[in-house]
Amino acid sequence: MLQRATSHVTKHYIAEAFGAAQDPRVVPVLIRAAKLPLNQDYNATYFWACEHYDCSAYLPFFVQFLLQSQDAGEAMMACVAVIEAMKGPFTSPLVKRAITKLLQERRPAMVGELQAQHALFRTQAAYALLDTYFDQVNQAWKTEKGVTWTFYEGLSRKREGQHDD
Repeated sequence: MLQRATSHVTKHYIAEAFGAAQDPRVVPVLIRAAKLPLNQDYNATYFWACEHYDCSAYLPFFVQFLLQSQDAGEAMMACVAVIEAMKGPFTSPLVKRAITKLLQERRPAMVGELQAQHALFRTQAAYALLDTYFDQVNQAWKTEKGVTWTFYEGLSRKREGQHDD
C-alpha cells in the first residue's frame, strides 16, 4: 500500500495508520520507505510512525541515519524519538559502538548554524542509549545478586551506613 501511493499526503496518512496498527511487521516497511530517495524530504513521517514500536533491532540504521543526515530538522528529531523509545536489550558491543559513533565528530555532516543542532540530536540519542543500557545492566546485576533495592536506595543506605551482607 505504502509503495503504491504516489502522493506524499497519502503516504503520510498510511504511515500514521501503520504507527497506530500495533503490528511490528510494519517497521521494515516504514524503514524501506524512509530510505527511498524520493522520500528524502519526507522521511520524518516514517520515523514518527516507528516511534510507536520498539525498534531496538534496527539501532544501527537509526544511528547511521543520524550520522549521515544533512538536515538537522524534524527527521533527526523523529529519529532521536525512535531511539528514546527503544527498550533493548542491547549487546554490549553494539550499544557501545553506537554511542561512540554518536559522540565522535570526525567530519560534521553539515556546516554552519545547524551544526550545533546536529550535535545536540546525536548527543541526545547517545544519552538515551546510555540510559537504557544502564537500566539493562543494573537490572541484570540486581537479578543476579538477588537485590531488591534501587540504585538510589543503595546510595542512601551507603550514606546511612547500612549494608546488605
